[in-house]
Amino acid sequence: TILDPPLAPVETDPATGVYTITVAQGDYEIKATSRSHATAIQNVSITGDTVENFLLAPLPSVLLVDDDKGHTHETYFTQALGALAEDYTLWDVSWQGEPPFSELEQYPIVIWNTAADHTDTLSPYAEAELMDYLDGGGQLFLSSRGYMIERGTSDFARDYLHVSSDTKPLVSIETVAGAPGDPVGAWLGPYTLSYPPSFGDVSTSIHPDIAASAAFIGQFGQPVYSEYVVGATHLDRYACFRTVHLGVPFEALPAPDGVVVLRRILGWFRSGCDFGVLTGRVDDVLTGEPLTGAIVSAQGGRDRFSVMTGETGVYTMPLLAGTYNLVVAQDGYVTQAATGVTVTV
Repeated sequence: TILDPPLAPVETDPATGVYTITVAQGDYEIKATSRSHATAIQNVSITGDTVENFLLAPLPSVLLVDDDKGHTHETYFTQALGALAEDYTLWDVSWQGEPPFSELEQYPIVIWNTAADHTDTLSPYAEAELMDYLDGGGQLFLSSRGYMIERGTSDFARDYLHVSSDTKPLVSIETVAGAPGDPVGAWLGPYTLSYPPSFGDVSTSIHPDIAASAAFIGQFGQPVYSEYVVGATHLDRYACFRTVHLGVPFEALPAPDGVVVLRRILGWFRSGCDFGVLTGRVDDVLTGEPLTGAIVSAQGGRDRFSVMTGETGVYTMPLLAGTYNLVVAQDGYVTQAATGVTVTV
């Protein structure tokens, strides 16, 4: 990326690492970034065809943001990462401040923990930096009992975590189990929670919207009411980012179980983002005219997605490879279904 004067970024050839930029003669400040590598910025004077190489130092794939107000709750995460033989960089907000986008963008995965706090969790500045990070394809695991209490109406909560502001703060949760069909929670638990003394034996329930799914549900064995949802996952298939948000403290999971949960989260983050595209058109069967605003829903395996047809009746949806059942609905029309639709990458 040319920073000064600013120009659109270019990507290197994946096979050779070579990049090419056409610019006028002059002085430029150039930034090179790559996930799991330290960013490099170099100044170069262009007087003709010029070769400017970059050597980027490798970094761990995980940035652990310790935002527990100077406590030592980060040890729950460092021990779990150590058990998984995961290298990480530790960022301590208490003396480094909230990490800027320029720091976040170097890491494929960010784990951000606000521990027991339910005031001064993520500032608007941190949310904006995280939005830029996720728009670039980052992966975020937010462990925060208090974020939705403090910031549940923010754009970040709605458009990136995809959880609603309808939270039930400080719900008594004794056990959690993974939600069936969720890419993170499925088949995990039930786990009996053991809260650190400073937390109290309570969590915050969260309400995933239609674009997200419940990851963990409290009070396993009881009826699954919405107030017992304490974890949510979201996959953005356009910007290709994933988020996991826990309203139950990660610190309350017994150590061996926390390792299992973290392994599942990191594995999902690294599972790739390759989609096939399903497209089609919805018409009035009698007139042949395209139908605008019809809802087309696809369900298959762990993937589900819904879109609305445009003015030409056409719909397009990116889907993970697999077999899907489709449902098409429009007011004033009989709902139609199609089964066994195959999508390939």
